[in-house]
Amino acid sequence: SGGSSSNSGSSNNKAGGNSVVGPIMSNLAIAPAYRRKGLAKKLVQSAEVLANTKWNEQDCYLYVEQSNKAAVQLYKKLGYRILWTDSTASTTLPVVGDRAGMVRIDTVLLCMKKKKKGG
Repeated sequence: SGGSSSNSGSSNNKAGGNSVVGPIMSNLAIAPAYRRKGLAKKLVQSAEVLANTKWNEQDCYLYVEQSNKAAVQLYKKLGYRILWTDSTASTTLPVVGDRAGMVRIDTVLLCMKKKKKGG
C-alpha cells in the first residue's frame, strides 16, 4: 500500500485469460508521511463496505504488484487471497531529470479476492 487514490468500481477485467467480475480496487496509495497509521486498512475496509451496501456485492477484488510486499502482506491480513498472477503485465513510472517523462516496465500483477463472510 502505499497515497491518495483508489480506483474502485464494478467491472469485467481480463488478464492472462482470467476474468474478474465485480468491484476492483487498484492504485491504492498512501503518502509516505502517513504510512503505518492504519489508513490503508481503513481505505480498503471502506471500499468493501461501499461494494456491499451500495452495490450488494459479496466479493471484492484488487490488483497489486507482486513486488509490493508490504501491500500484499496487508491484503492477506485483511482476508484477501491470490486468485491469479499475470506475469505479462507492465506498469508505467515517471522519469525525472534530463529525460523526464514516462517509462514502461515489466511487472508481475496479482489479482486478489476476498469473499464476504456469510456471502
